Amino acid sequence: MKKLIMKLLLISFAMTEMNLALANINAPGELQNAEKKAIILAEITSNIDRFTAHLVLLVNEQDEATGAQINYIDKEDTRPSQYFNVSEFNQNMVLKEVKKGRKTYQAVILKGSNFQQYARTFFSLSYLTNGLTGNRDEVQLTLDYTGNSWGLYLDGEKIRKMYFKKNTIFGKLVGVDKIQFNR
Repeated sequence: MKKLIMKLLLISFAMTEMNLALANINAPGELQNAEKKAIILAEITSNIDRFTAHLVLLVNEQDEATGAQINYIDKEDTRPSQYFNVSEFNQNMVLKEVKKGRKTYQAVILKGSNFQQYARTFFSLSYLTNGLTGNRDEVQLTLDYTGNSWGLYLDGEKIRKMYFKKNTIFGKLVGVDKIQFNR
């Protein structure tokens, strides 16, 4: 009986060690959980469809930006989070797509200008106002590290929420009328 108990204890110990080792394995290019933290920059909502998400900045222990993601938080929204590596910050990061028939429209796009992991960066938030004509409008935002925290700013004021308001013509969705910001 003692031998059986000893074997069970050894197996249990080995399994615990194996589980601890597996817990430290991450997807390629990802930092371990202890090395990154998530900062919610803004909550995003829309009356275009059921859309509630958080725009999240990921930072390392030195508070340098390592990536960003959009986490869909509506219980009925089963879309996976979208992850953007810092190398993508100067490219188009699609925050909102709208599908109509066979077409997919990039309704809201965020694009950085000369992004730096530890300093102020200017972003253009471009939105499709009319999919029939292709007209777009844009707002200039700033991602900044002030004191000891990161924030997203519009005209020097910190943004907490973004609301994408739909644009309709004769009751049909054609784009985003405007983006409202709560500070």
